[in-house]
Amino acid sequence: GATNKDNYSITENLGTLTLTKGEAGDYAATVTIAGWTYDGQAAGSDAHAVTSSATSEADGAAATYAYYAKDGEGWKQLDAAPVNAGDYKVVASWDETDNYPALSAEREFAIAKAPLTVTTPSKTDTYKGQPLTWDEGAEITGLVNGEQATLTVTGSVVNVAAENNGVEHNNTYTIDWGATNKDNYSITENLGTL
Repeated sequence: GATNKDNYSITENLGTLTLTKGEAGDYAATVTIAGWTYDGQAAGSDAHAVTSSATSEADGAAATYAYYAKDGEGWKQLDAAPVNAGDYKVVASWDETDNYPALSAEREFAIAKAPLTVTTPSKTDTYKGQPLTWDEGAEITGLVNGEQATLTVTGSVVNVAAENNGVEHNNTYTIDWGATNKDNYSITENLGTL
C-alpha cells in the first residue's frame, strides 16, 4: 500500500501452531459383518464379507481382523475365522500412524444352525414270522456344502404282542456323522410308525 515500512521498528510476538494426536475415541472406526445360517463358509469369505473403515486409513493404516468365540461370560480368541454355528465377534484393529493413534472396533455376530430333517417311513403289514422293519424312503435332507452323513433305520416290531407295536414314531434311526459336525445342524424328526 502507501505506507512506508521504513518508518516502523517491528517487534514480533509470534504464536505457535502445534498438532497432536487425539485420543482413539476422537476418531471414527467401524466394522460390520452380518450373521448367517451355517453353510460351511467362513467369516470373511466372499459369502460373508467383513467391511470396515477408520479415519486413520487416510494416513495409510490398514485393518486387521481377529475373531473371538463366546465362552461363558467372556470371549476366547480363535486361531482362524469361524465356520461352525455359534456366537462370535470380530475385532478390527488399525495400527498407530504418524497422525493418528491406534484404533479398533468390534461387532458381534452369530452363525445359526442349519435346519436338517430326518425322515423314516411308516409301514403296516401282517405278521409273517419275523420282525417288521422298513427303511424304504428314509432320508436326511438339509446337509450343506457337500457334507455327508449316513442314516440307518433301526425301528423294529418283533411281533403283534410287542409293546412298541403301532406306537407312533417307533421307526427310529441312528446317524453316522463321519467328518460332518452334527452341532452345525438343528434336527427335525419326521419318524414313521411300524
